[in-house]
Amino acid sequence: MSESRKTRDRDTTEEAVKTQGWAAYFRMFRYADRPGIALYAIGTICMAAPGTALPLLDLIFGQFVNTFNDFAVGNISVGHFRSEIAQASLYLVYLAVAKLVVFYVGTIAFSFAAMRTVRALRIDCVNKTLRQEIAFFDNGNTGAIAVRLSTNSSHIQQGMAEKLGLIVQAISALITAFVVALAVQWKLALITICVIPAIVITTGIGIAIDAAQENRCMKLYGKAGFLATETFSSIRVVHAYWSQPRMIERHNQILDDAKKQGMRKSLNWGLLYANEFFFVFASYGLAFWQGIHMYARGEIEAPGKIITVIFAVLVAAQSVTQVAPQVQVIEGSELTNRGDFYALMLFIVALINGILYFVAGYVSNVVCQQVISRQYREDMFNNVIYQDMEYFDQPENSTGAIVSRLSQAPANLLEFIGLNSALLFIVLIMLISSAITAIILGMEIKLEEATERLFSNSAATASEAVSAIRTVASLALEQHVIDRYQSQLSNITKRSSKMLLTANLFFAVAQAVEFAAMALTLWYGARLMSYGEYSTNQFFTVFTAVVFAAEGSVQMIAYSTSLSKARAGANEILWLRTQHQRIDSATFELERVEFEYNTRPENTVIKSLDIEVHPGQFIAFVGASGCGKSTVVSLLERFYEPSAGRIKHHQKELREYCPRKYRDGLAYLQQEPSLFDTSVRDNILLGAINSATDAEVEAACRQANIWDFVS
Repeated sequence: MSESRKTRDRDTTEEAVKTQGWAAYFRMFRYADRPGIALYAIGTICMAAPGTALPLLDLIFGQFVNTFNDFAVGNISVGHFRSEIAQASLYLVYLAVAKLVVFYVGTIAFSFAAMRTVRALRIDCVNKTLRQEIAFFDNGNTGAIAVRLSTNSSHIQQGMAEKLGLIVQAISALITAFVVALAVQWKLALITICVIPAIVITTGIGIAIDAAQENRCMKLYGKAGFLATETFSSIRVVHAYWSQPRMIERHNQILDDAKKQGMRKSLNWGLLYANEFFFVFASYGLAFWQGIHMYARGEIEAPGKIITVIFAVLVAAQSVTQVAPQVQVIEGSELTNRGDFYALMLFIVALINGILYFVAGYVSNVVCQQVISRQYREDMFNNVIYQDMEYFDQPENSTGAIVSRLSQAPANLLEFIGLNSALLFIVLIMLISSAITAIILGMEIKLEEATERLFSNSAATASEAVSAIRTVASLALEQHVIDRYQSQLSNITKRSSKMLLTANLFFAVAQAVEFAAMALTLWYGARLMSYGEYSTNQFFTVFTAVVFAAEGSVQMIAYSTSLSKARAGANEILWLRTQHQRIDSATFELERVEFEYNTRPENTVIKSLDIEVHPGQFIAFVGASGCGKSTVVSLLERFYEPSAGRIKHHQKELREYCPRKYRDGLAYLQQEPSLFDTSVRDNILLGAINSATDAEVEAACRQANIWDFVS
C-alpha cells in the first residue's frame, strides 16, 4: 500500500473518531440531494405546525375551564354557556383538520427525504468499500457490510425520518408552550419553567451515556455479523467438518461479551425513566402550589390561567382535574390549604412515579439484554447453521441476506421491548382505541416487512460482492456491482412510495382524531350539563378519561413502527424455530441415483447413476461444467438426499447414519478452501471432534508441507 494511501486511511479514521455523536449525525445530511433538502425543509415547517397545536389547545382549555366555572356558580346563562362551548369545540375541530393536513405532509416529506438520503449513503458505502485495496479486506472487514447496509442503515433512516419529525414537533411545542405560558401569566410560567433545565440536563447526560454504551455493543454485534458471514459463506465446509458446535461456541462468546456490555445500561435506563417522570409530576405540584397561592393573593384573576400555564409548560392533559372547576367557590384559608394538600399529593405521586419508573427502566434493559440481544440472536444463529443445504440454495437465503436478517430481526425486537415496551404498557392502561391501532398497525406491518425484505436482498448483493472482492477486482466489476446495487435501491424506493403514502395517511388521521374526540366530548358533555344530566365533577371526570384515551391512542400509534418491526422480527425468529433439518438423526454404492435441486426441479442433474467404489480405489468425476460432479460429492457428504435411488455405505443406506459421526470419517477439500478469521491452529482443528495434541497438529502440517510456513 502506498504511503499516501496509508496517510489518507489514517486521516479518515481520525476524522471518523472526531465526528462521533451529533456531529456524525449531521454529517449524514451531506448525502441529501436538492430534492431531499427541499423535502426536509417542507417537512420541518409542516412538523413544526402540529407542535404548536397542543400549546394553543391549552388556551382553549383555560377558556372553557373559566366558562364552566361561571356556569357552575350561575354567572352566565344556559344559552351563553352553550354558545361558548360550541365555539371552543369548533376551534378543536379546526385544529384537528389543520393537524391532519400538515402532519401528513410533514411525515411524507421526511419519509421520502430520508429514503433518498439513506439510498445515497448505502450506494456510497458500497462504492467506497469496493474501491478499497485488497489489504483492507485482509483485516476482516468483509463480514460487516451486510450489517452496515441493513441494521445500521435502518437505524439511520429512522433517525432521519420519523424520529427527526418527532424531534421537530417537540421543539416546536416547547417554544410555543413557553410563549403561551409567558403571555398568560409570566410569573407562574417562570416558576414552573425552572424544572425544564433539570429535565434537559439529566436526560442529556443519560442519552450521552447510553449512546456510548450502545456504540460499544454495536461493535461487538459487528464482530458477530462477521463471524456469521464467514460461517454461512463456507457452510459446506462447516457441515462437512461438523464444526457447527465450534462456530456456535465462538458466536456465543461474542454475544456474552455484548450482553455484559449491554447490562451496564440498566442503571442508566432506570435513572432516565425516574428523572423524566419525577420532574414532570414534581413540576405539577410546584405549578399548582404556586398557582393557588397567587390566585388567593389576587395575582391571578381566573383559575383558567393556572390550568393554561400548567398545560403550556408541561404540555400534559393530566392537570384537568376535578379541582379546577371548584376553585372559585372556595375562599380564604380553605383555598390555600386545599391547594397545599393537592400540591403535596402531586409531589408524593412524583416520588412514587420516580421509583416505579426506575424499576421499569432497569427491568426493561435486563429483559432486552438477556432475552433479545443474547437469547434470540443465539437461537437464530443456531437454527440457521443446522439447516440443510437446500435452505442455503434458496435465492433469498444467500449469505448476505441471512446475515442481514440475523442482525435486523433481533434489533427490531430490541427496539420495541426496550424503552418502548415499558412506555407502551403504561399507555395501554390509558384505554387505547384498539380499532384505530389495528388499522395503523396493519399498514405499518405491511410496509415494514416488505421494505425490510427488499433491503435485505440488496444488502445480500453488496455482501456477496465484498466476499468475492478478489474476483470483482480482478475482472474490474466494481462499477457493475455498484450499478446493480443502485438499480435495486431505485426499485425499492419506487415500490415503497405507495405504501408510505397510504400508511402515513392513517398515521396522520390518528393524530387528528385526538382533537376531534376532545371536541365531540366537550360539546356533548356541555349539553348534558346544560340540561342538568351531568354535574361539573362528572363532566371533568369523563372529559379527562377521554383526553387520556385519545392521548394514549396517539402514543400507541407513535410506537406502531416499533411494533410492526418487532412483529416482523418475531416472525423471522419463530419461523426459523419451525425449520428442522431432514438430514439429522438417521446418517459406496450408488444405485440408480437421481437428483434435482429444489430451486430447479425441472432440471435433473443426475440421471440413473450407478457406481460401486471399493476400498483403496481412487475415483475421479470428470465432465463439462454443470454435469453434476460437485453434486455427486455433495450427495456423498449427505448435504442432500437423492430424489430417487439409494446410496449405501457398508451395505447400509446413508440416510440411516448420523451425519456428525458419518462425516467424521470423511476428508473434504473444496475447490476454493475457506479460512476463518482465527488462528492457523484453530483452522486446522476445525474438523476435529476431540481436541488434537500439538504433536498431531504438527504432523498434519508436515504432511501438508506447510509446517515451515506456519511455524
